[in-house]
Amino acid sequence: MCLVRDLDGVGDFPPGCFAVMVRVHHGQFDGTTALRLMNSLHEERAEAAGGPPPAWAPERTPSAPELLLRAPWHAAGRTWRAAAAAGSMAPALLRRAGRSAGRGTGRESGSRDGGGRDGGGRGRGPAGPRPAVPHTRFSSRLASDRRVFDFLHLPLDEVREIRTAVDGATVNDVASTIAAGALRRYLASVGELPGEPLVVMMPVSAHDPGSEREAGNRISLMTATAHTEIADPLERLRAGRAASARSKRATTEVGAGRVADLVDALPTNLLDLVAEPLLRSGIPDALPMPFSGVALTNVPGPPEPLHFDGARMVTLLGATFLYDFVGLIIAITSYCDQLLVAFTSTPEAVPDPGALADCFREAYHELREAAEAGPRP
Repeated sequence: MCLVRDLDGVGDFPPGCFAVMVRVHHGQFDGTTALRLMNSLHEERAEAAGGPPPAWAPERTPSAPELLLRAPWHAAGRTWRAAAAAGSMAPALLRRAGRSAGRGTGRESGSRDGGGRDGGGRGRGPAGPRPAVPHTRFSSRLASDRRVFDFLHLPLDEVREIRTAVDGATVNDVASTIAAGALRRYLASVGELPGEPLVVMMPVSAHDPGSEREAGNRISLMTATAHTEIADPLERLRAGRAASARSKRATTEVGAGRVADLVDALPTNLLDLVAEPLLRSGIPDALPMPFSGVALTNVPGPPEPLHFDGARMVTLLGATFLYDFVGLIIAITSYCDQLLVAFTSTPEAVPDPGALADCFREAYHELREAAEAGPRP
């Protein structure tokens, strides 16, 4: 944790602002548990807590012999959990594979994709094999250790109003549509907008309902279509809502908790030994990727103001880590009356982060104006 003082004159932050920067390892925290950590560091009341903190004693550090005795039991338990998770997922995966094969033979209409490229909502005719997932400038291996970061705030009440323009749309759908519009604008500005929709990776919380465990990474992953090929913003929201619903159904069918159990049981040390030479071989560069190099995470934040030792929290921002073939991560959360959008990338992929931030603002205003005008004939 770092305390950053003297932020006067930075943006529209009020005088006397300071920042508390918390750096955590993703192996110990995901979005849900990171917000729990933030809540534990803050209070709802504005008055600073007085008096010494309550007494606390950590658990005893186990000795080396104790760790060695525990290791075989832990390894056996992880193997059993991995086998159980894989076995429980197999029927759902086989059903989905069968349905995908059926779509490939043209037995289902292609109109489920949510509209054609012109945004008119027309079907695409009989469905053939699915097109390859478009690659973008974010789909490559990371070119350097340097990072770029930017953020913007959007009024949450207006975002909630926009969702009423499309039946069944949620705040998450609106946020994802704004991100798709921003990607469409940015890629078009550099002459790299693909004709097919992008596929983004979306982490999904797999924490047990009611669990208040303060730490731990327990996420699953799903992919969702970002309809960057649709010009009309309201039609893009309709198509995005339908795509999100399909992705959620697929995740529910397979089981987010089962995927998290399987990932948690994998032998990470062995994976590290395999991954490094595999990357050096260049084989992954030639393989088709199941997503377009973009990840989008959306975690609801605190609805009421929080305070840090009596100081009101103005905003919260999340900068994320990157890895090969995922060169842009968009982190969306909320706080009080704000929708907070932040993104992390590399200077090679986003040489001007302010330009990408402007694309988010323009995509938001475009969608808001379309929602206010109502559906077009």
